[in-house]
Amino acid sequence: MSRILDKSEFLILLKDIVDKLESSSIRYEIPFTHKDKTVFDSIKIIVPQEINVTELEQLFSSNQYELKGRFIDFYYKDFRIVFIKAVETEFFITFFYYSWDILPTLMNVMFNKMGLDLTPSGLRYIGSSKSFMVSSNIKHIIEFLDLDFDFYMKYGFRTIFDQVSFITTSSYFNQNIFKEYELNKNDFFYLEKKSTYDYAKNLFDDFSKINFHGYEYNNNLDSYVLNIDTMFEGSNFLKNVTRDKFIK
Repeated sequence: MSRILDKSEFLILLKDIVDKLESSSIRYEIPFTHKDKTVFDSIKIIVPQEINVTELEQLFSSNQYELKGRFIDFYYKDFRIVFIKAVETEFFITFFYYSWDILPTLMNVMFNKMGLDLTPSGLRYIGSSKSFMVSSNIKHIIEFLDLDFDFYMKYGFRTIFDQVSFITTSSYFNQNIFKEYELNKNDFFYLEKKSTYDYAKNLFDDFSKINFHGYEYNNNLDSYVLNIDTMFEGSNFLKNVTRDKFIK
């Protein structure tokens, strides 16, 4: 059980953690959380795929950890650090995937309705018998949903409410799909996501009192193929979909 830190305590410990990583020249990225967060019970840190856990043991003088796939569930000074391993070429997209609390999950609710799935490696197409990568370009991924990439990069999000508000600006927004969506219980961060997602759904109930004209999704995933191909130019998306459908 991790100890709970207020913001000032967290920042002191964070500096300690960062200093240790930098002293060993370990590449790292720390995903963003909403700016008004005041209580901290863990931190996510992206590290290179090839990192050796014994190196972390020695660096932090701690052997309290558990290996779970790409995650190293680590405790330092009784505080939980989740090291997330990523290949060097996927650092930025992994950083994007784990940043801003529940926002990537909310985006994925809309993506899933179009046969797409946002993953730590990038956006995949899952609407055919074989899934394949579409893009890891964050700008294109955000703009495909008609969201403001410049706002995302320049301002970020002060609260969970701000993240929910940002999602409502998408031309694909429909509050009903968030009520129907079920989080993956096998997700490593399921419990963390569930409480935040439930809170987001309650906020959507408030938005539903406004006269939103929600986007009507088409159950025929083929109807989104041309839009996907147009946005993600150079991805060979249409070629991959056609090959899957007609070449067996």
